Amino acid sequence: MIQMYFSKGTHLTSDQIKKICNDSSKHSKLPIKTAKASQNVRLNRYRDVLPFDHSRVVLPSGSYINASHVSVGEASREYILTQGPLPCTAGHFWEMVWCQKSKAVIMLNKVIEKSQIKCHQYFPIDRSANGLTNEKETIFGDFKLKEEREVLHFQFNTWPDFGVPESTNEFLEFLYQVRKKNVLDSKEFGPPIIHCSAGIGRSGTFILVDAVLILVC
Repeated sequence: MIQMYFSKGTHLTSDQIKKICNDSSKHSKLPIKTAKASQNVRLNRYRDVLPFDHSRVVLPSGSYINASHVSVGEASREYILTQGPLPCTAGHFWEMVWCQKSKAVIMLNKVIEKSQIKCHQYFPIDRSANGLTNEKETIFGDFKLKEEREVLHFQFNTWPDFGVPESTNEFLEFLYQVRKKNVLDSKEFGPPIIHCSAGIGRSGTFILVDAVLILVC
């Protein structure tokens, strides 16, 4: 709906904004049964940030992950938004990266913010090491097949929770650098995986800015 008004070159009126809000409230009534299942409750970082059943990411292993597919059709963009991994969900996170064939993970938070853990350290921090290697092996009698895949990890460090980036220019430059790698619109790879702590505020803003720039530029 917002894209329709952008295309007309007009500003949104108060009535139009109310309609958008009313449409949004309808979505809040969609089912979230899987996320609330007793065996999955501990896998949610926040009890009030849960994925809808119809749009959640389903893992081949049957494990649950707090992550959602987000599509912005007008901008021809597909994303996956997810919470910052917990110690008990880091394995599920990398399973999602693998099975979705994602080329990029975009992290918009620090592991620790204001002395609070906002995300598990799910990626290597030892720069002397080769980093995380994802391998898939299939053994057939006397021989085996391996598959290795490169995943790009981007992190933006100056965006406080419940705040705004310290510099708009730095954020736009960060977005530009991500776009340069062709990981947001590539048909060769799966959707980029974007997270902050909850996977809604900073993550949602990131994809909104990316999509709006496509629509208005």
